[in-house]
Amino acid sequence: MFGVLLALAASVAWGGSDFVGGLATRRSSALRATVWTFVGAVLISALAVMVQGGAWSATAVLSGVAAGVACVIGYLAFFGALATAPMGPVTAVVGATEALVPVGVALAIGHGGLGWLGWIGVAVAVLGGVVIGLAERGEGRASALNLLLALVGGLGFGLTVVFMNLAPEESGAVLPLVEMAVGLVLLGGLALWITRSRGLSGALQRAGLSDPGAPRAALAAGQAIAAGVLFGLANLLLMAALWIGPLAAVGVAVSMYPVTTTVLAWLVLKEKLTRVHLVGLAAALLGCALLALG
Repeated sequence: MFGVLLALAASVAWGGSDFVGGLATRRSSALRATVWTFVGAVLISALAVMVQGGAWSATAVLSGVAAGVACVIGYLAFFGALATAPMGPVTAVVGATEALVPVGVALAIGHGGLGWLGWIGVAVAVLGGVVIGLAERGEGRASALNLLLALVGGLGFGLTVVFMNLAPEESGAVLPLVEMAVGLVLLGGLALWITRSRGLSGALQRAGLSDPGAPRAALAAGQAIAAGVLFGLANLLLMAALWIGPLAAVGVAVSMYPVTTTVLAWLVLKEKLTRVHLVGLAAALLGCALLALG
């Protein structure tokens, strides 16, 4: 039960990160904001390693590298899907896939670790996440390519959780630091490459992933770094949750971060909560409660 509660705390931090990062993308490009987000995540992860310590091992480092690569693939595919498709179906596909990947892996290796009540919780929570995603309306229709990118994004995020689960407990915060550092190097390298490639830069600008020069860049960078601190904190909480909780339950619980993002949008930005939102929120919370009990 405590592992699920830690995973829910991670989902709250992750949802807060998404919300603050979303504010940053209003003043900057998605790619630039994401790079600054990883800067913040690296800083908080490095601080955790200095305070907590941790054993550097081949398993921890290699798992961290794999998690970092998977996370970056998830982000790029997710943003690519959102560039030309409405948010609803993209978010629903990403959320469902992200939650089901750890469940599938846990079942494949025979480590489900849940009773019948817990499995009902998995189904209800995933359904709630999908409903929340579909409640986000947008213009246009999602193409097959958009949905494929959303699927890849969900696989990337789900595999990040799976790779994190491989870290030995004595590694402490080593894996989250390696993961965030790898993500920063990959995204920073991509951003540098874009600045030197006019054709690629133009294509990404048209997709909304890059821009020639955003106003209020300092404020956007500050917001993105704050989002990164929350992102790094979420990863540290997730790491602790995976040490003491079953992979399937933790993977589903941490994927409930859209609940936090939706509630913050309602509280801070005064966005309207529809009946569909409320049904999705209720299902997600009920599913997480059943997970904790099961």
